[in-house]
Amino acid sequence: MAKKRLKLAKPGKRFGAACIDGAIPFILYIIIIIAASSRNTYSYNYNFDNEFGYGYQETSGSPVAVAIAVLLLLAYLIVELVFYAKAASIGKKILGLQVVSSIDGRPLGFGRMLYREFIVKQASSVLMLGYIWILVDDKHRGWHDKIMDTYVVDIKASTAAGMTNEPAPAAPAAPQAPAASAQAAPATTASAPAAGSCCSSCTGGTGSIR
Repeated sequence: MAKKRLKLAKPGKRFGAACIDGAIPFILYIIIIIAASSRNTYSYNYNFDNEFGYGYQETSGSPVAVAIAVLLLLAYLIVELVFYAKAASIGKKILGLQVVSSIDGRPLGFGRMLYREFIVKQASSVLMLGYIWILVDDKHRGWHDKIMDTYVVDIKASTAAGMTNEPAPAAPAAPQAPAASAQAAPATTASAPAAGSCCSSCTGGTGSIR
């Protein structure tokens, strides 16, 4: 039977993983905006009559920079989906956290993980109350954890403490009892009580056998 003594993730680590998960797409968004934004190129000229003139030309973003930014975004989405298949996100994977079922302690499947992250988490985003609930819950579960019936566990801490969800080693076989002697002692038969007598356990007129 597999051990289920996994250590629950602390709110601080869960907050750190959420910050990482939020920072990565935000940075990518900024990169795409900068790469795709137009720029104004100013030019100045002087002539021999000491006349001064200037102008500007609007240029679009570099196609190479835009392509690189889009490739980075696609790479981020692919890596995130790969970690979803392992019941984690990029932030959770970096900090050694994992989402497991509260029923059997197994990592959440890809479909349920996808549903948890993109649909159910919206319930926790209402005034951030679902995330604040992690601080007051005795098992550090947010609303999305309660809806999906999941826990977030600290795999690194569990491994360091020798508490994994790997199958437990088989118990050593018990030594066999010695074979019975061919010449068994003759069984003794108890003599039947004499007529009119009764055992002491049913005396007293209670009507019950103890």
